[in-house]
Amino acid sequence: MAEAIAESPPLHCSLKTTLFETIVYLFDWFSSHPSLSKKAFSKNLQLWHSILPEGNILPTSYQEAYKVIRPYLVPEIVFHVCINDCILYRGELKDSVVCPKCNEPRFRVQNIPKRTFHYLPLGPRLIRSYGTEEISCLLQGHGGEIGEVSNRGIMRDIHDSPKWKHSFSVNGTFKGDPRGVALSLCLDGLNPWSKNKCNYSMWPIVLAQLNLPRNVRYHFANLLLVGIIPSQAQGKEPKHLDPFLEVLVDEIIFLSSCKLYDAYRKAPFQVKVEIMIYVLDYQGLGKVFSLTATGSYRGCGWCLQKGKYCKHLSKVVYPGNRRFLPTDHSLRKDRHNFPEHLEEARERPPSRSFHQDVCFHKAHDNAKNNAQSSRIATGTGCRNMYVLAKKNPTFDRVVQTVPDAMHTIAVQIKHLVKCIAGKAPEDSVAVRMQEKSLGRFKSSWPSAAHSLPSSQDDSRRGRKNKKKAKEGTTSLPNAPFGLTKKQMEEADKRAKQIRVPVGDQFCPGPIFSRISRLNSHEWKEVIITYNCTCATILINLSFQQKI
Repeated sequence: MAEAIAESPPLHCSLKTTLFETIVYLFDWFSSHPSLSKKAFSKNLQLWHSILPEGNILPTSYQEAYKVIRPYLVPEIVFHVCINDCILYRGELKDSVVCPKCNEPRFRVQNIPKRTFHYLPLGPRLIRSYGTEEISCLLQGHGGEIGEVSNRGIMRDIHDSPKWKHSFSVNGTFKGDPRGVALSLCLDGLNPWSKNKCNYSMWPIVLAQLNLPRNVRYHFANLLLVGIIPSQAQGKEPKHLDPFLEVLVDEIIFLSSCKLYDAYRKAPFQVKVEIMIYVLDYQGLGKVFSLTATGSYRGCGWCLQKGKYCKHLSKVVYPGNRRFLPTDHSLRKDRHNFPEHLEEARERPPSRSFHQDVCFHKAHDNAKNNAQSSRIATGTGCRNMYVLAKKNPTFDRVVQTVPDAMHTIAVQIKHLVKCIAGKAPEDSVAVRMQEKSLGRFKSSWPSAAHSLPSSQDDSRRGRKNKKKAKEGTTSLPNAPFGLTKKQMEEADKRAKQIRVPVGDQFCPGPIFSRISRLNSHEWKEVIITYNCTCATILINLSFQQKI
């Protein structure tokens, strides 16, 4: 980059700023304002061209400015995609005009593909990173100076973890070379526009460089976007993710047989690239690793706990959470406050192993018919084999993935707040009927006048029926776990007093009366801020008692 700036001519003979610097700054501004169009960018260039001294060489259009920086951008590969996400037209299928799986044509008309996938290769960016002395030093320093001694048994970051130390040991994945590239993969669906305007689900594939120090690792500039999986028709989620992830897996396998130049050590080296952690929510786990995921009979990806269908709530629930408590825990002996009204003597459910999962996936693939494959998926929680398990010999899904704590905590807190605030569907006729079947909270049971519409009626009547059902919850008997109107006002008053760090976008407000206004990240802020506030109060009280 420094060479490009040095070789670039000045913007004007009276200015020190070069043309390349100016274009980079302008494109950085343009990319940070995604609502701007190329036409608006061109108008801005024309404005600055007229303001600058006469004779300046600033381009006056987006196309002219783009030509200046194009040689320095990450190369882009465009793949044609099957309309049903079955395959990418590459390799042996590069010249195919029909999908071999679904027989859908590749093109609309005149060689215009129906769908495309834009991929940004990882290799050129690794070459740049290790070719820059300062960045190369950071990547192999693992959060500190190269050769720095131990952390004295304290784990402050992934660099202090046993998994990291084993991976970079002589017998580990990177064979003792600190220059091995350890990555984390984040994949999730998002709507780039307001949900009120349209439904659209695109899936960015983002890599984080775990070698970098923690304080800069997740800066926007240091994250590696390798592609954006486009949505299906009408903004729906992609049907399959494997064809898109296979491109990344193939490149990682190819890079592990290549040499890069290390500008810090002034010598080439054999690079080894590995995705160490997969950061996914529960829906992402199901789509990427071909699991039935949450809401299914075998919903957990780390244990073999069995779900139970709840007819009143029309969904699968997972009772028996006391099994995860220590054997001598007092709650295991509680016969009054839990649905079973029994002591919990069972051990925790057996853990899953990746080898076991692979056997389940193979059994699903070898099923004789759809009915058999459906039974296998229901009983094991595993569907067909996926590309990461097929191609990556060091991959272990159970070890390299972790539960989605942020959404789990946020959703549970949201459900709890809606339940005590008397909001449907958390507190509804269905919930009260379920409590009645469990023999709990007798004073809150609905009377015979309340009727529970079936799910088929719900789908037929649509929004009007949902509105009536919601209004019907207001006439239910008061529940012992619910808030009165006065208590809700007090709860909202306390919620408004929540204080968040300076610069945080979350704005506290009446979260009990206006629950829908918060998203998952904001619910996380509520619980974290609440816990920090409680901890501060306890510390102050303890300090006052000592005085």
